[in-house]
Amino acid sequence: MNITPLVDPYAASDAGGVKARQGFTFQDHVAASFLLDMLSDPALLQVECETGDDIALRWLRNGADVTEYVQVKITDGESNWNLTEICERRAKRVGTSLVEISLGTDKFPVDALFRFISIRDVNHTLRPLKTPRDRRFQPHVVDALTKLGTQISNKLRGVTSPNGKSVPEWVQACLWQVPGEKEAVQQKNINRIHRLFESEGEAIFASASAKIYEGLVTIARNAGDVSMVDHPAKKAISKQAMKGWWDETIRDARRLNRTFMKVYQVQTTNFFAALHDVQESTIRRSLASYDAEFDGGEWRNLELAKYLAGWIPELILPPRMLAQCNHLQARELLAKTSQALKDKNIDYEDLLSQAMLHAILRHHYSSEPTLCKLHSVSPDQSDCMNGHVVFDPAGDQLWLGHARITVSDNWDAVTTLLSSELDALVHQDFLRKERDLIIQFREPQYLKETTLTKVFQEFAKLDDIVSILNIPVLVAYDSSVLEAGFAADYVEKLKAEVADSYQELKSKLSSKLTDIRVHVFLVPIYDSVQLADNFKRSLEN
Repeated sequence: MNITPLVDPYAASDAGGVKARQGFTFQDHVAASFLLDMLSDPALLQVECETGDDIALRWLRNGADVTEYVQVKITDGESNWNLTEICERRAKRVGTSLVEISLGTDKFPVDALFRFISIRDVNHTLRPLKTPRDRRFQPHVVDALTKLGTQISNKLRGVTSPNGKSVPEWVQACLWQVPGEKEAVQQKNINRIHRLFESEGEAIFASASAKIYEGLVTIARNAGDVSMVDHPAKKAISKQAMKGWWDETIRDARRLNRTFMKVYQVQTTNFFAALHDVQESTIRRSLASYDAEFDGGEWRNLELAKYLAGWIPELILPPRMLAQCNHLQARELLAKTSQALKDKNIDYEDLLSQAMLHAILRHHYSSEPTLCKLHSVSPDQSDCMNGHVVFDPAGDQLWLGHARITVSDNWDAVTTLLSSELDALVHQDFLRKERDLIIQFREPQYLKETTLTKVFQEFAKLDDIVSILNIPVLVAYDSSVLEAGFAADYVEKLKAEVADSYQELKSKLSSKLTDIRVHVFLVPIYDSVQLADNFKRSLEN
């Protein structure tokens, strides 16, 4: 719907409003508030700047066109606006009082409303004008407005608008608002932008909302500054134009949000029950063990496989890909995950153990992966597929981990092999390679700020990395307790089993790890072969 701006082509001039607008920033913010109104109020069809008045609002009410003429008052003064001030004529010339100037805008062939917006408040005499229009039916308000109409008429006898509207009619049609200083109007508008984004299911950064609002005020300022003689159509902002601006703003914000989305800051789901833990801070060792539990007398093999499969996108796909995926693209995300698995020729048993350690660190330690190695790094480039930042008020920590699932009954052989593999994690060449991989592939824009930034630099000292290094080692093993089936005391037996296993593994750790914090994670399993098969089928399906 095209609405012709309130510009008389025969009387149009830029000598008044447009030239006087320099520094009228308060008016620009007021106009911006009406532009926001247009996004939510179906009755407001168009906002015009410096046409029929400082601001003109084009309404459709009860099927009829209505124009509201808005005067924005920023004059200085210690006192409130009063009856004498709005009726005072400059040099005693007829038509120069505020009331007469407002009435003089009623010269176009549509019904008229009037509004004043000022920084200064009004005194008790003019206070009835501040009553919202939808409350003016109340008897005491009707009486107050009638009295005010008589008072103004007595000061401005015989004054009418070009369309014949009288002073009492002007009083009934006039609304006076006092929104506060420019900063208050600006902040209110920015808050409204945030609420509009919330209604769209989006949230925006403070810096983004400030930039969006600056663009909105610029729309109002440009409309006010443009010549009504040369470009009268550009002085009007239609609902359609605002809708187009808003749609584009939403699209840009969604792209920006995905660019800076902290992809790992999501609510994670727990699966395991804590079983038994040991903290030995003096020797820098700890144990945490977890139980997948029985359900209906059956150990939850299939459920565990499905739970771990749900973590695979985080292991396979880089943060930027996770950030760009919404629920409509979930199928595509799964397809990319499946293809990545095929491309990497993954050992599913190894992937299962890595997923288990990843899930425990993410849920129980609120960690973030340092980088997505399964996407970025070929298998021969890294011996450690689980690298995480664990956030700590005392200083963040780098956890470089190792995970293994074993069916061996020879626990001594398993722990001996693990010990030798862990030794490699503190070798200078390994740490240098890990640091270089992090520098090359890490995507910090999608991650939380961390105090480890200084060690994720090309020439960072390896000693600095060692000082914040933690080694998590997970062993998922076939448990003799679980193999015996469900029993009322199976948990107590599992605790004893993991405690013994921890002591044996701890005793095998070499002196190279004396100054390194080592966190042992033990997960007893019933039928690891079946678990690996269920895990693979969960991914394939």
